[in-house]
Amino acid sequence: MHPILTRCPTCGGRNLRLLRSALKTKVEGRVATVPAVERQQCSDCGEVVFDCAAMERLESYRRKRSPLAHTRR
Repeated sequence: MHPILTRCPTCGGRNLRLLRSALKTKVEGRVATVPAVERQQCSDCGEVVFDCAAMERLESYRRKRSPLAHTRR
């Protein structure tokens, strides 16, 4: 991921950091950790911004670990 923003969409700050680390998310009410997720975070207000690839990765991770994904229709 290359930095996609130069200003925070929430506060307008210019202190955006590029992060790559594990991210905790909820899957069917349970906390799961997705390894090595890239994102930008504003040092001023804490806003987190994901690019399309990171969002697709998070959604894919959630779908694969959802109990509903393994049921037959």
